[in-house]
Amino acid sequence: MHIFIDESGSFTVPSEAKKPAVSAVGAVLLPSLQTPQILAEFKKLSSAWASENGEVKGRLLDEAQVDRFLGFLADCGGLVECTAIDLALHRVSEIRHHQEIQARKITANLTSEHHPNVWAGARALASRLRRLSVPGYVQLVSYSALLEAILREKTMYVVQRRPDDLGTLAWTLDAKGQPITEMESLWSFLVKPFLQSSSLQNPMAHLDWCDYSAFDRAFQSDREGLPDYLAAHARPSPRTRKSVLDINRLLADLNFAASQNEPGLQMADIATNAIRRMLVGNLQESGWRRLARVMVQPERGSEVVHMIALTNQPRSWARSPYISPLRTIRAEALPMVAG
Repeated sequence: MHIFIDESGSFTVPSEAKKPAVSAVGAVLLPSLQTPQILAEFKKLSSAWASENGEVKGRLLDEAQVDRFLGFLADCGGLVECTAIDLALHRVSEIRHHQEIQARKITANLTSEHHPNVWAGARALASRLRRLSVPGYVQLVSYSALLEAILREKTMYVVQRRPDDLGTLAWTLDAKGQPITEMESLWSFLVKPFLQSSSLQNPMAHLDWCDYSAFDRAFQSDREGLPDYLAAHARPSPRTRKSVLDINRLLADLNFAASQNEPGLQMADIATNAIRRMLVGNLQESGWRRLARVMVQPERGSEVVHMIALTNQPRSWARSPYISPLRTIRAEALPMVAG
């Protein structure tokens, strides 16, 4: 698969929480062999749409154009994944507390047996994490959650329909600067141990009747060859196999690119912006309804858009105005299990 990732929203906590303040990170996933043709056809489709410096922007499109784009994406076999956060339900102090906890975890398992250079490197990482701005930290968490959702859910969907497509995972993210920003640099480093630990403690679901051979050859490593510092975190599970997900191999083809030169990122921008506009009430149903054709039905009790929270306070979003469109899409979304 080719996976294009972009974001939408300011990722800031509003001074007054009178309405949803949603920010989102989203991905468009395309079949590998068809990606060049899909991108070429998208350029033709969008050639007459409003643009900014020659780049198609989702926020400039009306409902009819968004609807046409989603229909095009569905016809191409494309998928959309999205992680969102409502910062109207958060306080800066809560996010900073979450940030501090994560920074402490970086050095939590180090002992006197570790080399001083290891201590120095871990402390430097923790310090960098603490120095991130609140928007930067929220972005970092949102990007990590998005990648985990893609690995846990979209691979399960694709393996039932296009198993060979899992032999290649090419990740392209929208670069916000040249060189990349501090958040992007830090995230690129921290996402690997985060995903590796998560995959060991909570292994990905495995569908016994599916052909994982392409995925396994590309991204699995022998469990017996795990280094001690990883083996200590591997939990026995009925889903555990003889091999483990090798995050270094899985993210080997991860790149930041300028969106004005990459139509796949412009597609991700349109999809992510449409979801955020839907959640805050700025996109009518005629614009978002066909999201159901490119999103997969989640587990029972979940939504098609992963709404994350950086607080333990019982401040639910379930009565927010966006619950209605989310449930409409969930009811009509693509079934996870192939018929």
